[in-house]
Amino acid sequence: PYLADKRIRQAMMYAIDRASILSNILGGHGEITNSPIFGPDWMGIPEGLNEYPYDPDAAKALLAEMGWDANQTIVALAVPPVDSWSEIIAQQLNDVGIKFELLQTDIAELIDKITGPDPDFDAFINGGDTYRADPNISALFYDSSQVTPAGSNYANYANPALDELYVQGKSTNDLDERKRVYTEAAKILNEDVPNIFLWSPNSFFAVNDRVQG
Repeated sequence: PYLADKRIRQAMMYAIDRASILSNILGGHGEITNSPIFGPDWMGIPEGLNEYPYDPDAAKALLAEMGWDANQTIVALAVPPVDSWSEIIAQQLNDVGIKFELLQTDIAELIDKITGPDPDFDAFINGGDTYRADPNISALFYDSSQVTPAGSNYANYANPALDELYVQGKSTNDLDERKRVYTEAAKILNEDVPNIFLWSPNSFFAVNDRVQG
């Protein structure tokens, strides 16, 4: 319940210096994301999104506005080895008044806690999937029909307006119309912040120089 108000999630976005982490820890090999919709080429990055720049004062203002309980602890499950950037994020959240702790757990326990009949977690560190391939891939994680255990919507997030946009996006092959629909979907996800959006890391592949074409 203490995470239900979107202002706490928005505050977390403002509290994390994503650009600095991406530059200094990940060597700049990635792209900041503010929704799970950021490709392919015909889609691009939707316009009109809040970019949530690093702004601890904005985070603190949101927390004050909603009356955040500074004694409330948020525990995030993390499978070891825990990345250094996870520890930096935890510290930055604590710096603005959000008690945030990392709890190391093995993958089997994490899956049980997030997909079991009685989910038992505040948050968990997660990444992956091929969001850039098509914007509707995000429906796997944000459409209400995919709430666990039915699917991969581990946050139990539900927004009827977003559900309808996913239906519209799948019902046409017109790329201009799809871009319009998924831009609206991105704006909803950007506002509601069902997950704390961080970055899309670059993927590297080695190819023998004899390979041509």
